[in-house]
Amino acid sequence: MGARRPVYPIINIREWWNTVQTEKVPKIVVVEDNPEMLTALVDTLKSEKFRVRGFPSAEELIEALEWLDKIDCLIVDHNLPGMSGEDLLRDLQVRQVRRPVIMLTGNGEIPAAVRAIKLGAVDYIVKPVDADTLVDTVRSALEMSCRRTDPTVSPASRDVLSGLTERQREILALVGRGLTSKEIAIRLNLSHRTVETHRAAMMKQLAAKSAADLIRVGIENANVLNQHLSVPRPSSSRG
Repeated sequence: MGARRPVYPIINIREWWNTVQTEKVPKIVVVEDNPEMLTALVDTLKSEKFRVRGFPSAEELIEALEWLDKIDCLIVDHNLPGMSGEDLLRDLQVRQVRRPVIMLTGNGEIPAAVRAIKLGAVDYIVKPVDADTLVDTVRSALEMSCRRTDPTVSPASRDVLSGLTERQREILALVGRGLTSKEIAIRLNLSHRTVETHRAAMMKQLAAKSAADLIRVGIENANVLNQHLSVPRPSSSRG
């Protein structure tokens, strides 16, 4: 009588494959107190085959952190009732939840976006949210995370900054302070178009992929850049 053949557990190949595929799909958490906006954001991301979980407040997300499975990216509204978006960023830092965070801000809230970046946000989106912008921003944040780089590290360096003109350094210093292009134009006695042209050139020079990247460069190099604002320029200068 021959040896008995080993008995292997029966595996449902379809269930196994679905589990494997699900584990590969990034999970996005959205925190937004406006029910219609929350539904729209969740539905948009689900249409791109992401796994998405929505929360109406920062407090509810924090309560769920203990049982919530892996999070790959968070989208957080700045103006949340109770604990604000900035407060949530601080809390996540304390809890060492190191996942890319995208901040949702309203028009005219660039200073809020700057504060969020200082707290570790990788990017921000201005409301009303465009679906393509939302998806592209999320994909960029996930790509950054996959490269296992620190999302707070700027793409620029001192050597790269040396390639900027004096005027561009002035503009970058003000970008890092949270000023809009219109406010920078007034401050430096330039046209709005001139400021936008300089910003576009700096984005290319600094390999910045978003406005948040440019702000981050300005923040991280503030000590050097602010020196270029200490000496007033003639009011007639337009370049």
